[in-house]
Amino acid sequence: MNSPSDDKRMIALASPVRLLFAAWAVWVPLAFAQTPTTLSVQTYSGLSITGQVGQNYYIEYTTNRAEPITWIPLDFVLLRGSPEVYFDTTASFAASQRFYRAFPPSVTPVADMAHIPPGTFTMGSPVAEAGHNSSETQYQVTLMREFWMGKHEVTQGEYLEVMGSNPSYFRNGTSPVQGGTGSVITEELRHPVETVSWEQATNYCGYLTQREV
Repeated sequence: MNSPSDDKRMIALASPVRLLFAAWAVWVPLAFAQTPTTLSVQTYSGLSITGQVGQNYYIEYTTNRAEPITWIPLDFVLLRGSPEVYFDTTASFAASQRFYRAFPPSVTPVADMAHIPPGTFTMGSPVAEAGHNSSETQYQVTLMREFWMGKHEVTQGEYLEVMGSNPSYFRNGTSPVQGGTGSVITEELRHPVETVSWEQATNYCGYLTQREV
């Protein structure tokens, strides 16, 4: 049931004369006389990370959890609290939903190898760089997974041990080095392996990984 004040409002809206009377008697400012108020609300996708404070964590995302190889590196963050909320400001709500995961980098050091974290970097050289070649166009490369890389060149001895052969041209004895002196090469197994094709290089990495897993 309506109260008397409710009845006045209903009658006031129905009649211009009574509208003036209601405005004078009650002194209620009309809504359209006020300055319009606008609100801006921004939300983000993200995740809550619970882990070791002071530890770095990789953040990855995917739009399809059924495909394990589709995880894409997103960020590398230092955990300042636990739990800590991470916001993904790159996500678009018009796009497909994202799933996230966070994990620390490998902490087990590998002898004579450097840890390479996932991420994005620019490959190639700028046009203005001295010695720039037309085949060195710059482009973005994204590493999907962390890995370990040797700190030094693979020696002929290391390659021979894993693959059972040595494809190197510069071996013990005198080699006609192009543009060089043709000096004597000794202790070939300590020199870097060269004259290696792409297939031979990747096969070496594959066999070495299998042996060390």
